[in-house]
Amino acid sequence: MLLTKEVEVKWENRTKTYYESLGYIYTKNGDIFTVKIEHVLPYNQSPIEILCDYCKKGIKRTKYNIYHKSLKDGFIKKDCCSKCKRLKTQESMLAQHGCTHINNTHIKFDDIKESFKLMNYTPLFDEYSGQLVDLPYICNKHADKGIQFVKYKYFKKTADSCEYCRIENKSGEKSWSWRGGTTPLHEKIRIQMSKWLKDSRKNSNYKCVLTGEDSNIVHHLYSFNSIVKEAFELIELNWYDMCNVKISEIPSSTLDEIKEVCLKLHYHYGLGICLSEKIHVLFHSLYGNGNNTPEQFEEFKKRYFSGEFTEIEQSSQTQTA
Repeated sequence: MLLTKEVEVKWENRTKTYYESLGYIYTKNGDIFTVKIEHVLPYNQSPIEILCDYCKKGIKRTKYNIYHKSLKDGFIKKDCCSKCKRLKTQESMLAQHGCTHINNTHIKFDDIKESFKLMNYTPLFDEYSGQLVDLPYICNKHADKGIQFVKYKYFKKTADSCEYCRIENKSGEKSWSWRGGTTPLHEKIRIQMSKWLKDSRKNSNYKCVLTGEDSNIVHHLYSFNSIVKEAFELIELNWYDMCNVKISEIPSSTLDEIKEVCLKLHYHYGLGICLSEKIHVLFHSLYGNGNNTPEQFEEFKKRYFSGEFTEIEQSSQTQTA
């Protein structure tokens, strides 16, 4: 159980908008202010205290970012002191595998073989002696590639143990860089950022920051795909694996966590800016879609005000007319 109710943090540019949106009053960069623990960002390193949920006595001192990662990512959502860590491990093993043996040698052998068959693999092993032992198999889709090996520990965590299946699933329409369409999960995440979009539009006064035209188009100074990638890394999810899962098959708790971390990261990297449609298209035609940075926009802005794009704009207006 988390005992700490509040922590002290410093005002800084990257978190200013996020905390102001929660009602905190900005003073100046470097000033220390008190934040409720439920408002702390996941990467905050403030010291905290935790009461062991097992013995109800042991108090563990750690940093918030370590606590957030271990609790959010752990299978058992409980806190433990160093003396009770073994009890938490056993509870997790029992819940996931039906046994408390830490080396997992008592996982049902038939269940392991069946899990390989469900992945369209032909298992070539006749015994199982632990999670870190290489298990031979053949991917039926790529039988011509011969025998492959995988440790059961990693087999459980990935949608594609076969290296050739992974290559296929990271190319073409399944690739992050594919621009021919938007994956359902990608689109769902974007929709959940409505509060950030609203705050960004309001901050830009609903006008293009370069031309002054009315606009509701929000440009990410720090690109959306980079934020999503970082969010998935923080909660230890593989984007490419999740792309192969239907939205309906993703637990609501996982979707909620993705939304929470993505939204916090959006505010962490600052609000977006409004751009007119022609300016937005021009920017991405020059700097590409994805992996964009604030530095790119600063360079683009200087080029714009220097008159470099005047002819392009005039040509666009002529074509429209």
